[in-house]
Amino acid sequence: MNPYDYSPRALITEIAPALLAQLQEDTPRLWGKMSAQHMVEHVSLLFYISRLESPRHIFTPEELIEKAKRFLWNEKPFRQNTVGPGLPEEPMPLRFSSLDEAKGRLIDSIGAYYQFFEENPDKKTIHPAFGYLNMEEWERFHYKHIIHHFTQFSLIEMIAPEQV
Repeated sequence: MNPYDYSPRALITEIAPALLAQLQEDTPRLWGKMSAQHMVEHVSLLFYISRLESPRHIFTPEELIEKAKRFLWNEKPFRQNTVGPGLPEEPMPLRFSSLDEAKGRLIDSIGAYYQFFEENPDKKTIHPAFGYLNMEEWERFHYKHIIHHFTQFSLIEMIAPEQV
């Protein structure tokens, strides 16, 4: 499956939930330190952050924000073992009692994200690396972020950038 054959919204709302159903506690990761549940909780947290209105820190210097945002629009994947700004080197403690609960929360968080931006179409919220993002920019981030982490757990096959 080439994830780039799908629109961001289709991948996020249709393909990702179907692939998520295949993820098990013992699904091996190809890189990184996160367990399957850590990954699902991490992806869910970013959907939650994308609708927060409270101020947060932007780690990227202002003069580099536009360059950083251009990354959202190309087909280059996040590098393996990328640690997002403001995140610890080690996985955060698990918040949910099981992988199944975490999967449900991720699906709920995706729905809440789309509802938030449907109700606030002109809203921009802060991403720690990309600065203020509107709904379309956040959607591109989530698209690339899901591809990255679903590749990490072999839910999506690694696609070389030159094949895209």
